[in-house]
Amino acid sequence: MNLKNKENIYIVCPAKIATGGTELLHQLLYKLEKNNKKVFMYYVGDITGDPVAERFKKYNPKYITDIKKIEDKKENLIIVPETITEELNILKNIGKCIWWLSVDNHLRTRHRKNLKYHIKKIFNKLERPEVDYSDKNIYHLYQSEYAKDYLEKNGVKNLEYLSDYLNDTFLREEVEYTGKNREDIVLYNPLKGIEFTKEIMDRAKNIKFIALEKMSPEEIKDICKKSKIYIDFGEHPGKDRFPREASLLGCLIITGKKGSALNNVDVPLLSKYKFEDEDKNINIIIQTIEKLFTDYDKNIKDFESYILRTKNEEKEFEKDVLKIFG
Repeated sequence: MNLKNKENIYIVCPAKIATGGTELLHQLLYKLEKNNKKVFMYYVGDITGDPVAERFKKYNPKYITDIKKIEDKKENLIIVPETITEELNILKNIGKCIWWLSVDNHLRTRHRKNLKYHIKKIFNKLERPEVDYSDKNIYHLYQSEYAKDYLEKNGVKNLEYLSDYLNDTFLREEVEYTGKNREDIVLYNPLKGIEFTKEIMDRAKNIKFIALEKMSPEEIKDICKKSKIYIDFGEHPGKDRFPREASLLGCLIITGKKGSALNNVDVPLLSKYKFEDEDKNINIIIQTIEKLFTDYDKNIKDFESYILRTKNEEKEFEKDVLKIFG
C-alpha cells in the first residue's frame, strides 16, 4: 500500500484524554499539516462538548466526531492507534493504517475486547469482530523496536518505522549536566513498577526517594533538574517518554528489562543501568545508585549519546513523515 498522495487523512484519537500517546497523534497531525496535507482528528469516546484536551489546543486540530463524515474511498487514509482498531471494520474502501504506539496496552485492550466479544456471542448480541492484523490491505507503523518484533512474530509484513519526539517544553529547558546544584534524590513514577520499587526503598532507608505524583508539569521539571537519578521498573509498553524526559533534564536513568527496555534500540542504556526486577538484584541496584550519587559528573557521560539522540528525534520524525506520507 502507498500512503503517499492521500486526499484526506483521518487520525483516530480518544476525546479529551491527554497522555503521551494521544499527544503523539496530535503531533503527527501537526507535522502532516506542515507538509500541506489535509488532516482531521476523528475523536471517539466522550464527544460531548469540546473533544480536544486542553493540552492539545495548541495544535489547533480540525476534527470530526462522526464516522459518517469520513469519505470512505481509496484516495483517503485512516490512521488508528493499536488500542482503537474497531473503526477499521466499519469502513470498506479507505486506506487503513495501524500505528503501534505500544504493545502491552494493545494486549490489555484485546483481552478486554475478546472477553466482551465472547459474552455477546453467548447472548447473540455479537458486534463486529476484531481486526485481522495480517490483512495485507492494512499498513502498520511501529513506534518501537519492541512493537516491530511483536508484529513480525505475528506474521505482519507491511511495516514501517515512525517513532516519536518529546514536547518542545523539555527541549527548550536550560539544563546543567553537572552534580553541582543537584541533590542525592531518586525519582520514580508510582504508577510504574511500584511493587519492586517499594522493595528497593525498604532496603535503602538512607536514600531519599520522591514519587512523581500530584505535581504540575513545571514542578516535575523543577524536581528533575535538581535530582540525580530516575528509576523505572515498569512495563515499558512502547518507547516510553519519561526516561527520555528525565535524562534531558539531567537525571541518570536506571531501568528494568521489561517491554521496550529489554532492547538497546528503544532504550539504549549501558547494560550496567538495566536490571531484572528480581530480589537478587536489589543490593546491586542500591550500590549502583550510591555510586551514581558519588560521581554524577563522571557518570553523566554515559548518557550523552542517549540525550543527543532524544534531542534529534523531532528532525528524524519529520524525515520519516515525509518519507512515508510524501
